Order: sequence, then C-alpha cells, then structure tokens
Amino acid sequence: MNQKLGGEIDYLCMHHSVRREYIKLLNADRRYNGASLLSPDGGTKAMKQGDLTLGEVPVKAIRSIGLAQVYFLDTKRSGFKKYVAEEGKFEDRDGSIWRRDGSGNSARHAFEAWWYAWKQYFCTNPGYNARWDGVTGQTLVVVRAE
Repeated sequence: MNQKLGGEIDYLCMHHSVRREYIKLLNADRRYNGASLLSPDGGTKAMKQGDLTLGEVPVKAIRSIGLAQVYFLDTKRSGFKKYVAEEGKFEDRDGSIWRRDGSGNSARHAFEAWWYAWKQYFCTNPGYNARWDGVTGQTLVVVRAE
C-alpha cells in the first residue's frame, strides 16, 4: 500500500475471534508502568469491547466482518462514501408500527416493531487499503439468541 500508492494505515478492522488471537499474542509482552502499577489488571480494554491499538493505530472488532481476515485501512485517502436511500424508519403500512408477537394460540402479550434503513457503503480508492486473509487460530463464532 505504501510502496505503490503512498497509503498510510490508520485503522485496522477484524472479527472478534481474530482480535482474541491478537490479544493472546500480546499477553506475554504486557508490561505495567506509571499509573497502571497502582491497579495491575490481567485484562485489557477488550473486556468491555473497547478498541485496542497496534502501535498508535486503532484496532476495531466488528462482528459482521469476515472470519480469519484483517482489514488495513487508510481512511484519509480511500474515499469512503455512504449512499443513503432511507436513513431509517419504522415499517408503517396501516398506520400502526406495532405488531402482536405471534398469532392464534401462540399469541403473547408482547408486540414488536420493524426498523429498517437502506444504506450502501463504497470505497472509491481501494488500492490504499489491504486485506490479510488466513489468520489462523481459534475461530469461535457466537450466534445471538433470537
């Protein structure tokens, strides 16, 4: 990226499972100094899903990103754009956004509403970015309960 187009990585994105592998790599090298000596903690900011860093570059975990991949981004030169057809609203076909949860014998005293947004993201200069595939390690995918 830097040799061909002069790109400078200023953001890293990866799946949570890849971030866990990154944290494992750092555990042996963790050092405490200054103010952190007052409260040494075996954990990291990752415990509360905070962004980590690699050098001074933020490392962001995104659950919808590909497994075993790391995205190296130059956010200043990439020309990321967002096209919006609908910023977001509740589905309202008949004047009421609330729908009963279930029907007949399965009906419950609960209601739901549908929210939707139509957005598309685009990168006009993809050559300033890179993707690293095949990151090995434990890949654990957690599926949210519905």
